[in-house]
Amino acid sequence: MLSQLIQALQGEVDAHEADANSVEQKELQEDIEMLRWRLEVATRAANHHEDTLDNIREEFNYKWAAETTEWRHSEAGQAFLKAWRDRHEKTTKDHETVSAKQAKLETELHALKLKLMRLQEEEE
Repeated sequence: MLSQLIQALQGEVDAHEADANSVEQKELQEDIEMLRWRLEVATRAANHHEDTLDNIREEFNYKWAAETTEWRHSEAGQAFLKAWRDRHEKTTKDHETVSAKQAKLETELHALKLKLMRLQEEEE
């Protein structure tokens, strides 16, 4: 009688653990999907900054090559150069920030995937 009660209780404990694992797996999968979405957004932002940097460089090269040496040394030329450098520096910093965020998200995503795999292995 006591052994049957213990077995019944153990069965209930096992069922609750399985339910808890199932809920935890579902939550992890939702977290993974959210991280994937955030990673996609960060990747698009990083790509946008790379494109912007390319455009800034092309714009500078075209303008700088089209102007005379006299203009380059003039106040207007130096103002253009300073504005270009400031814009390039800001975009580069933005790109570095987004790239760091992208790397962090990739690391978080990998950790969640590993945790999910461990839970699935425990369930088997």
